[in-house]
Order: sequence, then structure tokens, then C-alpha cells
Amino acid sequence: MKGISPVIATLLLLVITLGLIGMAYGYISGIFTAKTGKSIDEITGSASCTIGGAASWTVKNIGSTAIVAGDLSLTVISGCTIDPDVSATTITTLGITTIDATGCSSGLVKYKLIGPSNAIDLEVMCP
Repeated sequence: MKGISPVIATLLLLVITLGLIGMAYGYISGIFTAKTGKSIDEITGSASCTIGGAASWTVKNIGSTAIVAGDLSLTVISGCTIDPDVSATTITTLGITTIDATGCSSGLVKYKLIGPSNAIDLEVMCP
């Protein structure tokens, strides 16, 4: 019986090992990048809208660096008559802020909050 030569076996093991190291590096760097820097997230269950049409969301900086004025922008998907200006908003490291919009009509109100390293969808159903 013939098997594979020791040289080919060594090369195969080397390629498999390098592939596993590359996959582990990609996974670990993705985890650490998501939690460091400037990242935003909506606090679950914080969205509200009053009968008068005032929508509100609470947003948290989940990164390790403060978000300063100019780092945030807001895109209206289906919004309110007076949209919030988030350009001057600052959020300390692990801090929170509230984003308020007024003049909202009944139905689904949607915004996209764009941060320095990610974007989140802000949605609330107004009565």
C-alpha cells in the first residue's frame, strides 16, 4: 500500500493550520473592533411616542471612546415635521442620550442614526 509522502502531508498540515489561524484572527478582530472605538446602540424598549406626536429614543455609546459633536447624523426614512438635530450631540464613553422628534403623524416613524463606526435603525409606532 502506498500513502501520501511526508512532504505532502507536512504541507497539508501547514495549510490547514494557517487557515485556522486566519479564521481565528478574523473572528477575534471583529469582536474587539465592535466593542472599541465609537459605537452606538439603541437601548431596547426605550422607543416611545405620545398621542401628540412626540417620538423619543434612548441611544447608548457602547464603545470605549466618547462620541463628540459632528460624529452623528440622522437620515429620515419616514419621520416627523420637526426632525431632531443630532450634529451637536455628544455621548460620553458608555453614556446615554435621548433623541426626540416632534410633530409625528400616526403610524410607523423611522430614522437611521449614523454613528462613526455603525448605523442603527430607530423605529417607533405612533398612535
